Amino acid sequence: MPSGTILEALYAKLDAGMAVPVSSELRRQGDPTPAVVYEVTRMSPFLDSTGLTVDSGLLTVRLDCVADNANTAWTTALGALAAIDGNWTQSGWKFQLTGAEMAQSRAAPDDGQADAERICTLTAEFQFMEGS
Repeated sequence: MPSGTILEALYAKLDAGMAVPVSSELRRQGDPTPAVVYEVTRMSPFLDSTGLTVDSGLLTVRLDCVADNANTAWTTALGALAAIDGNWTQSGWKFQLTGAEMAQSRAAPDDGQADAERICTLTAEFQFMEGS
């Protein structure tokens, strides 16, 4: 049985694999840049033959990599991809990265400061399942 939720497992993997602050959904005020803000945009559990959900499925995650300039935002996104790439197990869940894409934008989540930040968005798709 997994020792945590899928969301806890994702956070633990990103936080351990990144040398920058990682937060879910909203960037914490005062966090330095670069930083990673992620959110799960889709979770599709698989169903068994009776129509009940099982502990496996597909997961799509959006990671906004925020930095002071475009090059650092892109480098941060590449670092995030390296942190979640391949097959890995975290907190009792097994993950396999099945797809990823990156796009850069001039728009960035506002942290209330008077600076011009840049963002590179990494969209990652995983297959997940319960495992040890």
